[in-house]
Amino acid sequence: MSVHIRQVRSEDFDEILKINAESSPHVAKLDHEDVRRLTALASIALVATDSVRVVGYVLAISSSIVYEGEEFQSFLARFDEPFLYIDQVAVCAKARGASIASQMYASLQQRSRELGIFTLGCGVNLHPANPVSMGFHRKFGFESIGELETRDGQLVALLRKETLPVSSVFRAITKTNEQDLPRLFQVWESSVRATHAFLTEADIQSLIRLVKTELANCKPIYCLRGVDGRLFAFLGPRIASAKMLPIGVVASAEMLPAMAPATMAPPLPGRGYGDQDDTLGAGRTDQRCPATLHRCNRR
Repeated sequence: MSVHIRQVRSEDFDEILKINAESSPHVAKLDHEDVRRLTALASIALVATDSVRVVGYVLAISSSIVYEGEEFQSFLARFDEPFLYIDQVAVCAKARGASIASQMYASLQQRSRELGIFTLGCGVNLHPANPVSMGFHRKFGFESIGELETRDGQLVALLRKETLPVSSVFRAITKTNEQDLPRLFQVWESSVRATHAFLTEADIQSLIRLVKTELANCKPIYCLRGVDGRLFAFLGPRIASAKMLPIGVVASAEMLPAMAPATMAPPLPGRGYGDQDDTLGAGRTDQRCPATLHRCNRR
């Protein structure tokens, strides 16, 4: 469904409240005063409309704003750089599954860049679980950075996405070490969830233990690091004992929106990174899909 994305207006409040009520308990319940206060605080406050009504909304608050939300404060304690915290996003029940949230997030991300903010943050419920939202955010490039138990007894996953242009993010290609193993696995899982739509959750879970073991034993692995030293992508040899695993060039899902479509999975050609591995003695990057699972299902 194609929708129009625009700024929230006061006349939208009643429809926002209806959508908010439909979305409980996965978003905090609001009353009319809450909506008025949050839209006034929000650095970005958007609604999605069809030809008749509001069908979704998103409220996001910059780290420069004074706001007491628990998840917001947790991000504030973790990061020195500016960030945009997505406090609420919801779509009306009848319009779910029509890519409305994706359209709102694309607009929000563009506006965030215009504000000079390149880090997005949000919280997704783990208890009570919200698997639909978690799947959506993973496919949109968000990665987990921790968990928070809130005062009202909920367990929330804290998610982050970096939106800097690729050319601004990367610093160097280096060999990985043992301390990189948790991040290597995060990048692998994020990449697979973002690009392998044909895999079921059961498929992914069946691979996880094997991948963790093989990553620990796979050497050498070269990685692409950000300006802060954070690992964004890695390249390693084929795994002889696990020929079905997507080990070749693997990029975290947060990189995918900045990458051009290609037959590499996830795509990295045209940026010069594959050529650079010659200087490290790793040989040229094979730009074909490196394993059966890499069918390059970019959508």
